Amino acid sequence: MPIGTVTAFFGSPHSRLLKFCVAPSGPIINGTYAGCQQRSVSIPLCGVTDPQILRFIGQRIREARLRGNLTQECLAELVGVHWKTIGHIERGSYPIALTTFARLSQFLAISPNRLLDGLRPPDPERTARIKKALARKRAPRKTG
Repeated sequence: MPIGTVTAFFGSPHSRLLKFCVAPSGPIINGTYAGCQQRSVSIPLCGVTDPQILRFIGQRIREARLRGNLTQECLAELVGVHWKTIGHIERGSYPIALTTFARLSQFLAISPNRLLDGLRPPDPERTARIKKALARKRAPRKTG
């Protein structure tokens, strides 16, 4: 990868991963320095990254579990997952399935909305730009 060239890769719908060359050494082969040290930077597109969302939800789940006087083992048995999975979810190091999220909400006797309360909203300017650019040009067809 040549110096000064930044290539963008989408790591998730909520962040963009940029890779770039910072310390070239060696000969140029096919327009790229042979000994290029690459660096990656994740830039959030929505104001909050996936790991931040997972940590936030995990903290809320932990708080609800402790309020309910449940152990990780007990909650895991109720939800139908391994007890280590509960620990990973609470630390935000494990992506959570929607079905698991729903079961956790049910067995913790807490609304899914309460588990998401306080999550930073997406950037309103970006949202408006995307909606404007990708708005329907015509009404949907009526069926039947």
